[in-house]
Amino acid sequence: MVNFSRIKENRMGHKGQSLVEVAVFGAFLLMVLGFLLNAGMSYNYQQEVKMEAYRRAMQMAAQSSTPKGQVVQVVKDVHFPDPSDMFALGSREAIQSAGSVFWSNNSSQLDYATPENSTTKRFVFNPDSPPATRVSILNRTYTTAALDPQHASIIPNKNAILNGVPVPYVVNDMSQTKVYQAEKDVGTKEVMILMNTSIDCEIQYCEKDILGQLEYNAPRNGTAYYQLFNVTDGDMGEEPRELAFLNQEAGQLNTSLERLQVVNKTIQRDSTLTLDEDSSSYTSRELLNSAETMNHVIMIDNGGGPVHDDANFIFHDPEPSKTWTTPK
Repeated sequence: MVNFSRIKENRMGHKGQSLVEVAVFGAFLLMVLGFLLNAGMSYNYQQEVKMEAYRRAMQMAAQSSTPKGQVVQVVKDVHFPDPSDMFALGSREAIQSAGSVFWSNNSSQLDYATPENSTTKRFVFNPDSPPATRVSILNRTYTTAALDPQHASIIPNKNAILNGVPVPYVVNDMSQTKVYQAEKDVGTKEVMILMNTSIDCEIQYCEKDILGQLEYNAPRNGTAYYQLFNVTDGDMGEEPRELAFLNQEAGQLNTSLERLQVVNKTIQRDSTLTLDEDSSSYTSRELLNSAETMNHVIMIDNGGGPVHDDANFIFHDPEPSKTWTTPK
């Protein structure tokens, strides 16, 4: 004899189990879909920002008459949907990429003596955002290198990199150094290192080369190799008296300060619900307001130590008013 009550109980139990499985699997599926959606959008945004940074660097370099490096970093606060967000609004993330182009027409020499001529890095924030979101200016430009003047007496007993010598060379004393200029009164003055002081180089050939870099104690970042830029005091054929080294860390931005760049995000959301009643129905209206503040913290050195020069943007994402009407 068939027990129909037992069959009915089994069927009800299976239905309950199926509902639990659908709920669990559905949540997991939404999580996976959200991850794939964000990954795809992040890749597309990254490619877009990367190409835009390169195009902007090319444009700046082409429009500049100064031979120098043009570095542009484009930063965009883009919106990502989030299926798990209870407001179904998602949030914004900062996508950034840098492009670097060096432009020169070979008719003028490099000059790092002024900030205008020194290598710079320009930040471009949210160039496509509406004006209402811009709390601060879009573009910020900072120097990334500067000339470091030093007396030539620092050369002896330091590790030097000569242009044609693969290993560091130690200069014993200043008698091994001479100011060299390819053409008198034309072009940059360099330092010629005489590598053999036991003979008279005026009478017979002695090995020599041009000083490229020198290791010394820089004022900001300790001991490092710095590129010799020019001899600022010294006549051709004589010992140099003052040198100018190119310090790639002496600008407003350096690698230590760039590691401190962060983005602080603040999300503010609230909803307003109103209820109206007339003789025939109840009408309720809900309005959701959302505002995201993106604060890009930029650390620079203004000459007196690290300071903040932040860029702030506020994005409003209002949802349309939702209305429900219930008859009495």
